[in-house]
Amino acid sequence: MMQYSWFNDYSGQIAFEGWSMSYYNVIFTILPPLVIGIFDQFVSARMLDRYPQLYQLGQQNYFFTPHTFFYWVGNAFYHSVVSIFHHSHDLS
Repeated sequence: MMQYSWFNDYSGQIAFEGWSMSYYNVIFTILPPLVIGIFDQFVSARMLDRYPQLYQLGQQNYFFTPHTFFYWVGNAFYHSVVSIFHHSHDLS
């Protein structure tokens, strides 16, 4: 949103209507983690009961490292820049 404000000279103009922002917040921020949390299983609960050492991967941050975090932050910034410049090019 920083780029949107910059292109509109910080006029206070909103990018989306209030109902669409509410819709986005409810559907697209709650639903994906909920679905992934329900259906995504690396191993079954029975297997974790038998082999509790499998929890060590998560405890040691094997899947979520600082490198992974900053990769996704950079990816989000890149997509926001591409999106706003593509949008501003369409307006001119």
